[in-house]
Amino acid sequence: MSLDEEITEPTTEKTYDRSHSEEISREIVDKHYSDRRTKRVAAGRLSTVLFLDPTESSPLETVRQVLKIGEKDRIKKETLALSRWRNSGAKVPEIIRESDINEPIKWFVMEYLQPVDHLSSDEMDNAARSFARNLNLLHKAKTSGYGEINDFGLGKYEDQMTDMLNTLDFFTSEPTILSNHDIDLDFASDLKDLIESSGSLINTNSSSVLLHGDVSTSNAVVQEGGEVVIIDPNPLAGDPLLDVGQMVVRMKLNDQYDRVGTLFLETYFGKPLGSLSETEIKKLNLFIKYQAGLEIFRRVLTQSEPQEIKEALDLYKQPPSF
Repeated sequence: MSLDEEITEPTTEKTYDRSHSEEISREIVDKHYSDRRTKRVAAGRLSTVLFLDPTESSPLETVRQVLKIGEKDRIKKETLALSRWRNSGAKVPEIIRESDINEPIKWFVMEYLQPVDHLSSDEMDNAARSFARNLNLLHKAKTSGYGEINDFGLGKYEDQMTDMLNTLDFFTSEPTILSNHDIDLDFASDLKDLIESSGSLINTNSSSVLLHGDVSTSNAVVQEGGEVVIIDPNPLAGDPLLDVGQMVVRMKLNDQYDRVGTLFLETYFGKPLGSLSETEIKKLNLFIKYQAGLEIFRRVLTQSEPQEIKEALDLYKQPPSF
């Protein structure tokens, strides 16, 4: 190497790391929101959430806001999805500010939504209807024409199915993992057959629909009168009934379905369940069983209590009838 050649040190891009989330959060707050008091709400593998509260040095009009910091692609997918959903008329948090394009750690600030402390019976019904209407509006947003959303790994349902088949092959090759939890291997082979035979039911244009990907009552803020704002998506492209099936499974496992499940579904579809087409029923049943299967594996891998695993398995074997 000649003395005229430039010597450059190798560089490593700074990325979100859960183990350093507190340090990363403090750095961002000190740089952009030094007049705020922070309160950590959650810290996960892909993101950290903090409240930004006003202090005496904050402008008078300052109110509580929410700061979310995280893995680059996850933050980018969420901000793009929230923007698209707001344009479709869905009630999701408003984004107030985003990180600069040259900042190595990605973050955004959104409005804080005040939940109600208690819901009356009528408000619970209103919340079920509001959630269903909002989810339906989310599904009006298309991924087509979205430009860069597919450039950073927006997952597709078809890819998720492939991953699930690989997971099933793993559990089949390691039968003791399931048998230790009193799960018969017939479950794995049945779910595999269900997935492999599902191709004819899946709309070939399904990947154009932008899904929430993590639908549950936990990812919603219920406000006055039972109005619901949907939060914390894990966006992916797929058939809209994948989200609906996930919601049904989580309502069943949280003892919510019997109370408001039918109301939720009839509001989402805009008609009585008895009027659903044969294709709609088959797809709904498919995605409910698929989501129940996912929940079984999640509970096995996280070493949940035996009763919790059994509840998910019972739901897989006996899903709601339509």
